[in-house]
Amino acid sequence: MSRALAAVASRGLVVLEDGADRRSKSVSITAAGVDLLRESEPHWRKAQQQIAEALGPDGQRDLDQQLDALSLKIGDL
Repeated sequence: MSRALAAVASRGLVVLEDGADRRSKSVSITAAGVDLLRESEPHWRKAQQQIAEALGPDGQRDLDQQLDALSLKIGDL
């Protein structure tokens, strides 16, 4: 995750600061990051709608369950 955050920080979208110990960092979004987030939201919503339409209600539910399971497994790494 640190490489991904460093890449976002290098674009000026977030600021990284040292945390309470060597293993942690504090991440804050910058004004540029907020602007990009706002600009991207309509595109994200459109993509979500297209996926929901393509999968249908059952497919969307199954995808959500699989993504939740994957998120839990990744969190355990």
